[in-house]
Amino acid sequence: MLNRDLINRILSGMPEIRSAGNQIFEGDGYDAIMDILKSLRSVEFPVIVLESRSSGTIAIVEGPVDTYTQSLWVMGQLGRNEDEAALYRDMFCLCKEVLARMLAAKSSGEPDLQGWYHDYISYMKRYGGPNARGYELVITFKDDISLHNG
Repeated sequence: MLNRDLINRILSGMPEIRSAGNQIFEGDGYDAIMDILKSLRSVEFPVIVLESRSSGTIAIVEGPVDTYTQSLWVMGQLGRNEDEAALYRDMFCLCKEVLARMLAAKSSGEPDLQGWYHDYISYMKRYGGPNARGYELVITFKDDISLHNG
């Protein structure tokens, strides 16, 4: 499962991430993410927002296995008279770099990524308020679980 500390470790050293405290956030749902993206005084772009798990599926047949998703929003800031299409291209390149670093961390044995089902990763363009543009990456996890307490 993704968490802010893990994302900080994975993305440390990236030239685009200069201040993790002002560039990597957690938001619980769409409205919370929009609030973060509109808080220009506390946000330094590009920004990465981790959306927590909100739904999933428990399969009993081959498990039990808990399959759930978390999202990473990779967003840049659109300035006056800037090319929106160019910003989207830049943010897509940044998404690919984030994914490459996550894959490297999983290959290196990062325990929080061992349940990551990385065969297919959905993404979609996001318009984040008046001047934030980028992509949402949907990260799928499949974790073996027990249905018994204790």
